Amino acid sequence: MKYIKISYLLFIVVLSFSIMAPSPFAKGETVTSIRASSEADQDFHIDKNGVVIMNQSKVMQTAGTTFYTRYYIGQAFIRVLVKTDVTTKVRRRYGDQITLKEINDGDNINVVGKMETGADTLSVVATEIVNFSNQKEIAGFKGTIVGTGTTTSTLILKTADQTTITINTSGSTQIRKGTRFLTADKVINGDKIIDTVGTFDRSTNTLEANVLVVYTDMNVYNERNFQGTLKALTTGNEPTMTVTIENKDYKISLTPKTEILNNKRKNISLQRFVVGDTLRIYGNFREVDEPIIDAQLIRNLSL
Repeated sequence: MKYIKISYLLFIVVLSFSIMAPSPFAKGETVTSIRASSEADQDFHIDKNGVVIMNQSKVMQTAGTTFYTRYYIGQAFIRVLVKTDVTTKVRRRYGDQITLKEINDGDNINVVGKMETGADTLSVVATEIVNFSNQKEIAGFKGTIVGTGTTTSTLILKTADQTTITINTSGSTQIRKGTRFLTADKVINGDKIIDTVGTFDRSTNTLEANVLVVYTDMNVYNERNFQGTLKALTTGNEPTMTVTIENKDYKISLTPKTEILNNKRKNISLQRFVVGDTLRIYGNFREVDEPIIDAQLIRNLSL
């Protein structure tokens, strides 16, 4: 009982000083927003018009669109019932709009509103609520992949200012490299990330990624000449060929339209090719992880 009296007396004192304090709003001005410069500071004001500004009040219980909160002063507290309506604006600490469902028990909220007329307890109808505990925001980052997390769907990104960001991906995350889409396990250390879109949690430096764009030089996939040594060949309805180019083996993809020529540019059969022949190939790298060249023309310089 003594504790209740102390809390009540503290409320009367705070209320009295708050009412005497000048209103941050001009007379007749609509209550629209919380003062951004003081959102992190504990604050409680009620002006003579019933306008309430309450920063850092703790949600003790949610009841649909109503919140039972406590504004703490040391160990003592003031109970404040926060009500909402269809016009109430709700956002995260860093500005992104959210729904009332994203306010949970234990969250600290900042409230702007007006005292409810005729209420027998301190009740505020909120025009704006900021969930100060929700430190998420829509954000994007650029940098270099330096590792993976505990799963293959988690990537570690180092930004230009040496900030480490954990990127979580899911089955719905679009990971694009050039014109193709990848899974997270195809993103490797050293890959440069030129764009990301997702929800960033400042408290954990974690990005829940919706989109991830991996840099690739598209000029690499332009058509050009290659020259190397035939390493393996199988002929038949679907011939396959492996050619070593600059100490790396490439699979050469042939189609019925691929021209097969000798050194004098005359048409010849693949059956005349032998391992060790020097080949000149016109085509392009296929835009895949495997080293594949799509050949339009193959010229055997050894024949």
